[in-house]
Amino acid sequence: MYSKEKKKQHSIKKGFWGHRSLSIFISFLGGAFILSLFSIIQKTVVDEGGLILDPRSYIMPVSYGGVTGIIFGLWYIRLKENEAELLEAYSSTLEGWAKAVEMRDKNTQNHTNRVVALTEELVRSMKIKETDLAHIKRGAMLHDIGKIDIPDSILNKPGELTEEERVIMEEHPARASDMLMNIRFLHPALPIPYYHHERWDGSGYPDALIGKEIPLEARIFAVIDVWDALTNDRPYRKAWTKNDALLYIKEKAGTFFDPYVVKAFSAHIRSTF
Repeated sequence: MYSKEKKKQHSIKKGFWGHRSLSIFISFLGGAFILSLFSIIQKTVVDEGGLILDPRSYIMPVSYGGVTGIIFGLWYIRLKENEAELLEAYSSTLEGWAKAVEMRDKNTQNHTNRVVALTEELVRSMKIKETDLAHIKRGAMLHDIGKIDIPDSILNKPGELTEEERVIMEEHPARASDMLMNIRFLHPALPIPYYHHERWDGSGYPDALIGKEIPLEARIFAVIDVWDALTNDRPYRKAWTKNDALLYIKEKAGTFFDPYVVKAFSAHIRSTF
């Protein structure tokens, strides 16, 4: 008997081969149709209209056209497979980076997985374009990547940070930007790592942006990041209740957070209580 995981893998594999077979069949039909159409045009031009209705005259066009269509179809399928494999490799690398940050920051174990999942849920509930979702998820996954360059003595300090230490800690968005800026693939994901500590009233960092100057994805993530921090235990305090955390976020709408985002978040998170 198959385990659930084996059944899932079998189902995915079966679906892949079914899709591939269909693609090859469509490629054959497309190639055969195009070459047959050219054959009809040729017969018309050379005044051999009588052959147009003769099925035997299409044996060669259908055969050559179909084979040519299959060749191009297989080339396209392999191209898409390579693209999917490359994206999977990128995703695995990003997950490794995020894991490396969490291994250093003892205060935020499993934080990344939680905020990525909640970000995806909220973005979908807000009807944001599906094409933007992948970039937003990557940004959420890498939101604290800049902390990899923060000294352990500051990152894992059990007590309150000094003013000098806080200044260094608040450099992590800029350090994230420095790390990711030269990776063109990640440019659309940069707003979250760089801007998620900005505040609606302009009191945040690193650029003290105000209101809608802050990219929407960063405004969304700022709410989720605080929610997860409040509702999970930290070495210096116990987790807040969900009701208390939600009340705090609502109180900070219009100062720390975008009121529109807070309203959408509140509606979504209430449905999960």
